[in-house]
Amino acid sequence: MKPIKILITCIVMLTISLPSYSTFAQAKKKASIVEFNVKVNFQDVKGKELIEKEIKKEAGVSSVFVNLSTKLVTINFDGNTTDREKIISAIEKIGFTTNLSSKDKKPIKACSQDAEKKSSESKK
Repeated sequence: MKPIKILITCIVMLTISLPSYSTFAQAKKKASIVEFNVKVNFQDVKGKELIEKEIKKEAGVSSVFVNLSTKLVTINFDGNTTDREKIISAIEKIGFTTNLSSKDKKPIKACSQDAEKKSSESKK
């Protein structure tokens, strides 16, 4: 009779603990916020505003802070949704290079006629 009570107690304990373990695993997966710092080559307040506006649109990005004097951009994003390479690619798409961009990457000045021309060509 005593072994049956021990067996039932073990089964009850396992039944109670397994759902809480799976909830913990899900919570851990959700809490994958990454802070990423990168230097971006921009010149003025308009560049700062463009970076903040466009990078916030990227999937998984929760916040963007651009320091105008140091040109350091701090981006917080969900590591389950996006990664650093996608963030760098998004910065390059809007016309800027970073300290992590490939050396042969040529910047398109975001506020120049080249950027306007490229934008109008992509709409065609």
